[in-house]
Amino acid sequence: IAEPYLPQLGLYGLALEAAVGARPTLSLLFLRNGEMFVPGWPEVETALELARERVDAGALLDPEAPEYVAEGALVE
Repeated sequence: IAEPYLPQLGLYGLALEAAVGARPTLSLLFLRNGEMFVPGWPEVETALELARERVDAGALLDPEAPEYVAEGALVE
């Protein structure tokens, strides 16, 4: 569920690190089910690298694209 959000979370984390001088602990709270997800920085850095590769290749990082949406994740 959290994978599509990792590049955005990573960018926010890097901005916060630049602002305060310390690497933050990142987390996502999914309100629908109350689940807290705390990714490790290696996982986030990998997501950022993959996002950069996609952007460099001309691909968009559309969160509603089929490869980012788990079946049943969207509620109409």
